[in-house]
Amino acid sequence: MLNILTKRPIAAIEVVMKIIFTFLLLTSLSWASTISEIKKRGHLNCGVSEGLTGFSIPNEKGEWKGFDVDICKAIAVAIFNDTQKVKFIPTSLGERFNSLAKKQIDILSRNTSRTFSREVTRDIEFAPVVYFDTQGILVSKRSKIKKIKDLDNKKICVKNNTTTQQNLIDYFKHHNLRLRQVRFDNNDQLVLGFLKKRCIALTSDVTTLISEKNHFQNSKSFTLLSERIEKEPLAPVILSGDRRWKNLVDWTIYSLIWAEELGVSSSNIEAMKTSADPRVKRFFGEGFNFEKMLGVSNGWTGNIISKIGNYSEVFHRNLGRDSNLKIPRGLNSLWKDGGILYSPPMK
Repeated sequence: MLNILTKRPIAAIEVVMKIIFTFLLLTSLSWASTISEIKKRGHLNCGVSEGLTGFSIPNEKGEWKGFDVDICKAIAVAIFNDTQKVKFIPTSLGERFNSLAKKQIDILSRNTSRTFSREVTRDIEFAPVVYFDTQGILVSKRSKIKKIKDLDNKKICVKNNTTTQQNLIDYFKHHNLRLRQVRFDNNDQLVLGFLKKRCIALTSDVTTLISEKNHFQNSKSFTLLSERIEKEPLAPVILSGDRRWKNLVDWTIYSLIWAEELGVSSSNIEAMKTSADPRVKRFFGEGFNFEKMLGVSNGWTGNIISKIGNYSEVFHRNLGRDSNLKIPRGLNSLWKDGGILYSPPMK
């Protein structure tokens, strides 16, 4: 009897230890799997919009350009040191998260708002916010609409089943305004409905409204109301459960911001590599083993800035002063310049 009682606890412990070992092994494999799969495939699969100027749109040569596109190119450089090793896959509003869940894409970089419900009810993780947007309203100057309250009981065009729609509902309810929605399933239908006067106002992210207005033949006949409905923090999305992949995506984004904070740009990067500033030295890898920590070369940060530029360069090239949109940085200025953008320090 004593012998049996002695053996049973030992057997139970062995079973528990096997379960723990198996779990740790599977978790370790999971952490390494995304980057390994991307390297084996030879390119990054990046989910983008179906076409939004400034964020992700193909040019006349079929080459994808835009702010969200450059985020994926930066990640491709981190992994391959090559901006061309990325495949851009257009995703619709309704299918963007399904494309990620089915692993048709490795990352969704598609002007997507980070929200509580999306993050806790789906098997996804948001990367750092790359663009702090707000929701606004576009109207024709002929409409004489000056404030949101003037839209009481007036038709408003909005994308169906989006945070934009819920924000609109919440705002009108809170301000005791009567809401009349004209709902559309995609951006093209939304804009067309507005131009065909199915509604008197169009609501979306401010950058989207500016981007679409830029294509109107008589763009000067339209104006953005000064009031804002809600904040819209836009961030890339990946599947949850792969810690190493999440770290690489996060710190690729942070490297763009951190480089701007340090004054490192594509035009001065070679000179900055000899800087005596300890923060700059750490940025270029001093004291870190990036290959062991993230599975990338120790020169990955320098490669990104050399080929993509820092956050300021990416912003102005696609959305700001060097683009057709001329969007001011506003909230997306660095914290030291009056904005809310900053990176955790590399220490």
